[in-house]
Amino acid sequence: MNTTTIIVLVLLAIIQIILILSVVHISAKTDEMSSTLKEINEKLGKIMYNTGKKD
Repeated sequence: MNTTTIIVLVLLAIIQIILILSVVHISAKTDEMSSTLKEINEKLGKIMYNTGKKD
């Protein structure tokens, strides 16, 4: 293996690590957004239930 091949392999490994970390980060943000939307939905459901109850 020459130096150029080693450098290319190292750069590919670094890019791969960055891509994996990006996917993990996006996945965590998606879970966070999903949890927030679920909370909002539950609160809106309670509001709608309480509003309908008063009528």
